[in-house]
Amino acid sequence: MDSASTLIYCISSPPAVNYEAQLYLQMADLSKIPPHNIEAEKSVLGSILLDKDSIIKVADMLEPDDFYYDNHKAIYKAILELFAKRIPIDILTLSTYLKDNSLLDIIGGNVYLTEMVNEVITVSHIVQYAVIVKQKSTLRKLIKSGQEISALGFDETEDIDELVESAEKSVFSVSKTFLRNKFVHIKDILAQTYEKISDLHDPDAKEKYRGIPTGFSHLDNMLSGLQPSDLLVLAARPSMGKTSLALNIAQNVAKTGKSVGIISLEMSKEQLVERLFCALLAVDSWKMRTGRLTEEDFARIGSIMDELNQSKIFIDDSVGGSIAELRAKARRLQAEHGLDFLIIDYL
Repeated sequence: MDSASTLIYCISSPPAVNYEAQLYLQMADLSKIPPHNIEAEKSVLGSILLDKDSIIKVADMLEPDDFYYDNHKAIYKAILELFAKRIPIDILTLSTYLKDNSLLDIIGGNVYLTEMVNEVITVSHIVQYAVIVKQKSTLRKLIKSGQEISALGFDETEDIDELVESAEKSVFSVSKTFLRNKFVHIKDILAQTYEKISDLHDPDAKEKYRGIPTGFSHLDNMLSGLQPSDLLVLAARPSMGKTSLALNIAQNVAKTGKSVGIISLEMSKEQLVERLFCALLAVDSWKMRTGRLTEEDFARIGSIMDELNQSKIFIDDSVGGSIAELRAKARRLQAEHGLDFLIIDYL
């Protein structure tokens, strides 16, 4: 902390506001103060000083930057450093550490540490206090993200795709910061797991796979269906039917009501739909391309169109090939229609 941002105050003085607030006030409505809750911040810090086990409950939830006030940031950062060194945390050890690092006067001295401890209602509510602090921090990050996106909109020199990617990264970085998943006791997983195993062993059960069935029984028996977060690579020599197989799987997945995205870097969307027609009609693609379908085959096209029209298959053949653009397309599809299964043709 530089001398310009150094403030010393007594027990009746308000804590030093962090200097990010000045950016908010300059770029946003000057009448609005960034979201924060001083009582929650002080209660978190005071609870940690009162109860040695409190830090364990919030260390993986809060970071120093989640605190709005600079002195609270410094106090919590010092607490984390003591915790990492396995030094017991109380007013004495914390004030000693802050004094040794020339921070004690900056944060308000022992008087302010004592004030925080005295204002704690109950240490048993520290997780709830921490949630409030995290929520306010996330709101401030959203404000900052919105300001960054606004600034991007005025940059007419950059490539538009890169600007959109930067904007999406800014928003998604905020969503990742809020309350990550924690350890779950095995008892909370047992019932769900047993129910799934029981369903798989039920002779009358329709669903025999843990994942989404591909429609190819031999493949499903090996994979137990397509599992969430799986990355599968379909590899073969040229003209061996990779795209046709992928489209068949896409069609079968869509029949289960799942949302399927197809990003094609090789074929047009019209060509892909023609291949779907061929698969459903069980005819050679050459007949489709040369107009040699039988009257019976042609008559079935109407019902096939109805079937495809009801499916949740989304095709995009406009991707330029960059990873950033591909990722942006997938995110947009996920947000607008959901995305259970994504095919990229080809790597």
